[in-house]
Amino acid sequence: MEMRKWSWVWRTPAAAELIKLDIGPIVARYVRISIAAENMIGKLSMAQSNLVSEARQLEGQLGLTPSAMLRLNWETAHDELSDWRRDEVVVERGHRVAAVDEAV
Repeated sequence: MEMRKWSWVWRTPAAAELIKLDIGPIVARYVRISIAAENMIGKLSMAQSNLVSEARQLEGQLGLTPSAMLRLNWETAHDELSDWRRDEVVVERGHRVAAVDEAV
């Protein structure tokens, strides 16, 4: 689950800004907190409520929602590598392997 969430974060429009800010540990914290909150869904407790709240706050601070990007004045440009990233395969250990077009 962490790899999927981590991969998603680095595919968002905010990823370019997050890289510039060099805040990988904060992004990692967001990933772990959001997964913990998702795993507790259905268990209405103060702990789950706090995790959801913390995840939402981090989403806003990291620019992971459209409204957060507007608030941060972050603009997106056309991503020339989006097709490449969409075809990219993420393997279990987190190493990235580019997909190979068999027609080539």
